[in-house]
Amino acid sequence: MPETPAALLILLIAILPGVFGNIVFQARLGIDWRAQKWESLLRLLGFSMGGLVLYTILAGAIGTPPPVYVLPGTFKGEGLSIDTLYSMSLAYIGHCVASLAVGVLAVGGQWVMSLLAPVSPYAYAWEDFLRNYVPSHWVVITLSGGEAYAGILEHADTAAKPDGRDVILQEPAQFDPATRTYTALPYQTLFLPGTLVSSVAVVSDPSIDKRLTDIGEKLFQGGSARGSGNQDAGSAANKAGPETAPR
Repeated sequence: MPETPAALLILLIAILPGVFGNIVFQARLGIDWRAQKWESLLRLLGFSMGGLVLYTILAGAIGTPPPVYVLPGTFKGEGLSIDTLYSMSLAYIGHCVASLAVGVLAVGGQWVMSLLAPVSPYAYAWEDFLRNYVPSHWVVITLSGGEAYAGILEHADTAAKPDGRDVILQEPAQFDPATRTYTALPYQTLFLPGTLVSSVAVVSDPSIDKRLTDIGEKLFQGGSARGSGNQDAGSAANKAGPETAPR
């Protein structure tokens, strides 16, 4: 660990540009709540060092000021002048922009890896679910007590453990087990704490979703992957919940 003020300042200045790359990375791929603090710090350092290398290469090619602030001797003696500070400021801005670019490249790398291997580029499944499957759909939220609500998912906490993923539901409708229908409630917005949420399901919309099976179809009948006892898809969907996409 650095002990002198100059060394601490250099370490701080060297790591901060990584924040810009990390912001881009997390904005596109989500925040992994399971990550340890040392993992987050290592990622910041990686983006910053990557940006430093990238900027150093570009600075040599286009003639911008070099990142001399990473050298221990920069902050010692009487070498600091207005011109030196101005040059370091320009270099530092370039370092930050380069770190942001490294973050963009990291996001692109994750997407390429997801195309080459059957893995999601997102930090975890909940983030993937919210970004790729919930938009333009109704959802059905089942609570731990058995109650179920349909509605439009307005917001869901992502960077949180499962019991902290609170959700906000617009135009909620409550499921009635007796009639097996959803009845619209007089509330415009419903807050459901994560401690009560048991599951979240996306309701299929035939106009935008492609399915291998029909709604209500009985599978694996008589050893076959697809059964013959199909029900009317529209009727089954009405029993299951809302069918049209949110406005």
